[in-house]
Amino acid sequence: MRDSTELPVLRMLPSASLVTHEDVDPRRVEKLSRRIELEGAFKHPPVVAEIPGSDQDVVLDGANRTTAIQLLGMPHIVAQLVEYAEPHVVLDTWYHV
Repeated sequence: MRDSTELPVLRMLPSASLVTHEDVDPRRVEKLSRRIELEGAFKHPPVVAEIPGSDQDVVLDGANRTTAIQLLGMPHIVAQLVEYAEPHVVLDTWYHV
């Protein structure tokens, strides 16, 4: 199990290599895009996992943020990398209300 004092693994990844698995909200993507452009900063990196046998990563959390970065044409994105094999990683589904 990961120690609670251990920092998350952050990686700079090509934004085009990130694949979302859920629908995005176009209004949220537009709002996020405008805010990123206005502030010149990006907060809360998406959580991703490597797709085995591929040079792509699946976005586990942060589809709207990832899509906003891609829409802005930014070539890279900082993302938090997790591994499915880690015992503390639990995959589940939920819906925005």
